[in-house]
Amino acid sequence: MHSIQIASWSSSATYPEIKKQRDLLTERQKAWIGVSPGAGAYLGESDREEVNFQQSFYGGHYGRLVGIKNEIDPEDVFWAKTAVGSEAWHVVSDRPVDDENGRLCRV
Repeated sequence: MHSIQIASWSSSATYPEIKKQRDLLTERQKAWIGVSPGAGAYLGESDREEVNFQQSFYGGHYGRLVGIKNEIDPEDVFWAKTAVGSEAWHVVSDRPVDDENGRLCRV
């Protein structure tokens, strides 16, 4: 089955309005995970805030992939929000939806 959930808001939406929509989308993701444990998601059409992205995008291979990432890129030069090993870093931002417009800090 293929299912897409969305959240939207106007360009004039306030932080609480955007946060409410973002939280609603997270709850929808959790509901789908609950009825389809072990299923995955297509990274190309994914949500940057995917719940448990490690399982959704990489499945049972994630641990091995982290090992490869650490061996090839021990300084974490290469980073993307949902890439292997990205949970070691967090973008500090005052925006309701995380993006790359902030300071990248080690967790």
